[in-house]
Amino acid sequence: MDRNIRQSKTAIKGLLLILLYLSIQMGGQVLAKYASGEKSLFNIYTMGSYLSLLSRGFIWVLILNRIRLIAAYPINGLSYILILPLSALIFEEVITSGRVASSVMIASGVVLLTIGELISSGKISSGRQVSE
Repeated sequence: MDRNIRQSKTAIKGLLLILLYLSIQMGGQVLAKYASGEKSLFNIYTMGSYLSLLSRGFIWVLILNRIRLIAAYPINGLSYILILPLSALIFEEVITSGRVASSVMIASGVVLLTIGELISSGKISSGRQVSE
C-alpha cells in the first residue's frame, strides 16, 4: 500500500511538471510572437521568451528524471494543439478545418504513443494473450 502511495505521488508530481512545462512553453511562444512585432531585438518580450526557453530546459530535465524519454517526448506534440486556441484568442488568428484536423491527428498520435508505453511497461494490459 505504501509503495502505491509513493508511486501515485511521483505520478502526480510528474503530471504537474508536465503542466508547468507546457504552460511555460505556451507563454514563451506568445511572448515570441509579441517580440516579432517590435523593432528592437532586445525588448521585454524577447527576454521573456528566452527566459521561458531556459526554464523549460531545467523542467525538462526534471521530467526526464521521472518519465522515460519515449513516454515524455510526445508531450511536445501537445503544444501544437494548445497553441491553436491560444493564437486565436490572443492574436485573432483564424482556426481552419485543416488546422483542427491536424490537431486531432497529433492528439491521436500522442494518445497511441502513451497507450503503447503503458502496455510495454506493464501498467495496463493489451488484452492479448501470448501462447508459447
